[in-house]
Amino acid sequence: HAIEELFQVRVSKVAVQNRLGKMRRSRMRRGSTKPWKKAIVTLNAEDKITLF
Repeated sequence: HAIEELFQVRVSKVAVQNRLGKMRRSRMRRGSTKPWKKAIVTLNAEDKITLF
């Protein structure tokens, strides 16, 4: 996994969500933003990512 290589931690599980795009309006036109995928990564109990 990329998270394991970047932060030197061990990943226990990964959940993926498919998020829908939001509806947007610009003057008279209606459209939507692009849908995207969201990953929820669970680490092992003894691992922690410290960013700040």
